[in-house]
Amino acid sequence: MEFSRSHSSSLLALFFICLSILSNLFTSAEADLISDVCTASKNPQFCANSLRSDPRSGRADLKGLGQIAIDLATKSAKSTKTLVDSLKQNATDTRLKGIYDSCSENYGDSIDDLGEATSLLKSGDYLGVNLRASAALDDADTCDDNFKDAKQVEPRNLADASQNVQNLCDIILVIANRLRGNI
Repeated sequence: MEFSRSHSSSLLALFFICLSILSNLFTSAEADLISDVCTASKNPQFCANSLRSDPRSGRADLKGLGQIAIDLATKSAKSTKTLVDSLKQNATDTRLKGIYDSCSENYGDSIDDLGEATSLLKSGDYLGVNLRASAALDDADTCDDNFKDAKQVEPRNLADASQNVQNLCDIILVIANRLRGNI
């Protein structure tokens, strides 16, 4: 009886050691996937911080990371559109109001593009995801260009928010290209 109790304790300890090793392997694989994706992005540190900020990233495969990036980009685009609408309400210059109107439309389009990207990702149309993410990135960039073209200074908070949207869309592009086998 003493032998089996000792034997059971050893097996239990061995089980927990194996479980710990497997857990570390999965965590390492997730970290490697995020690192692999982010090294191909334009802003690797931003990419890694953004993807790791979502609790789903711990167990996500490449397609799961794609959905996380789309969700983060959508949230950022919505927040930026809200900022643009607020800036427009407070603007007194009619030229600025016109720029803000265009930017609001740009971010509305960006939000729509990202919504389509979600459906395309689910259906496995990774070229479509790439095209929608590229369009969403261009929409944000067009808002920035509206200020340059009118020789107006873009508010720093809007420029920063726009850069976040663009960086997040870049992550989607990297993931879509990997899913297509292009990277």
